[in-house]
Amino acid sequence: MSDETEAQGGAEAPAPNASPRGEGGPNPGGGSSAPEPGSPEQAALEAARFAFENPLFPKRGTRCPRCGQSVPGSEPGVGTLASLEGGTCARCGVVYVSTAAGANLIGGKSWLREFTRGVTYLPRGALRIVRSPSLWKYSVVPLVLNLVAVILAFFLAKALAGWLEELTGPERLDAWTGLLWGSLAWVVWFLGMLARAAVFLVVPLLSLWLIVAFPFSLLYKLVFMPFMEMLTEHTDRVVLGIKEDARFEFSAFYANLVVAMVDALFLTLLQGLLFLILLPINLIPFLGSAVWLVLPPAIFAGMDYSDINLVRRTYSTREKMRLWSLHQWRFLGYGFSFCFLIAIPIVNIFVIPAACAGGAILFLELDRK
Repeated sequence: MSDETEAQGGAEAPAPNASPRGEGGPNPGGGSSAPEPGSPEQAALEAARFAFENPLFPKRGTRCPRCGQSVPGSEPGVGTLASLEGGTCARCGVVYVSTAAGANLIGGKSWLREFTRGVTYLPRGALRIVRSPSLWKYSVVPLVLNLVAVILAFFLAKALAGWLEELTGPERLDAWTGLLWGSLAWVVWFLGMLARAAVFLVVPLLSLWLIVAFPFSLLYKLVFMPFMEMLTEHTDRVVLGIKEDARFEFSAFYANLVVAMVDALFLTLLQGLLFLILLPINLIPFLGSAVWLVLPPAIFAGMDYSDINLVRRTYSTREKMRLWSLHQWRFLGYGFSFCFLIAIPIVNIFVIPAACAGGAILFLELDRK
């Protein structure tokens, strides 16, 4: 991945961290009075100014520090940032450089703190859905899809246990006589008993594989993508305080959906390639297999469940890669929390909707969009 200096496009100082003031954010208009030096308001103003003046990908222009919407006329050779600074975002209604625009921005710290923060977004997404009845209707179908995947995993695990029971039953091992084969018969019988007893441990692993691992994840995402688009869009509106009666453009919705599906296919193929590249790591007993099973899904879960937010804001592929690279530890923590919670029975039913809402919150808090 590219280092932070390259991703900042030549910026010399990291973005100041604004003191979070709730996910809903302050009054979108932003105050006109100058904040006191050293106050949270001053930190928020500095964060907004830094984000506005140091776009992630300067050739594409700058974006609203609060919601990430492109600022018209900010492309190089079209207009100067100084002349656009006092403008107002058409989507979220804030002045581009104001305390309101920077109040919820959180800059990068150490990799551990970034990773830990990334872990929090999925439970925060679940809490946001619980606290926002307007989001419930967009969460129903993902809940049903998750439930279907978990039930399917349960029946697959039961079928596997039945196959092992037949394969390692006493009647199959009667012919294993003698000291060597008799000893092996006891080993095979014990492993069969262990596998049958561990069926409920196999269920969450199969659920994880069906939902996030190559190649099953592609079908799952294609089915779920329309509901993911709607849930993340309306989570944005709730967090940003945009009225629910704001116009919903179906033409843009379907255009975003097509792009998101193409991205899902591309990311799934990359995940399959990463599985192949890391295949030799399985030679390391236990640890190698655990890394091989978890790392690729975690990396790509962080990308997958944030991608729809980038598609809706017309990010180019290079912009996406730079964004994921710049905030790699935050996205990785987000992906690891997804893989961990998706493997917990009952809890995994609620993970996909929570991941969508959490991904929207994650994007809105990035100090560099």
